[in-house]
Amino acid sequence: LWKSEKVMPISFPWASAGKFSAMAVIMYLAVAQVHVGNNIATLIAKILVGVLVHSAMVMVFDAQARAAVRAIVGWR
Repeated sequence: LWKSEKVMPISFPWASAGKFSAMAVIMYLAVAQVHVGNNIATLIAKILVGVLVHSAMVMVFDAQARAAVRAIVGWR
């Protein structure tokens, strides 16, 4: 397997994988704290918190995502 690296080099984005893994753990920790009245309300609240936390972290830590949002929205 390692000898094939000479013929066809494959790179893995370790930094990005680590960054997004850390973001997923932070999102999990935030979502795990959400508990409201009943199961359906808790599920909806967890989904909303997860979307907000993950979106905020992506916008802060991922330059490519920021550029895409700026292009879509028309910001400079």
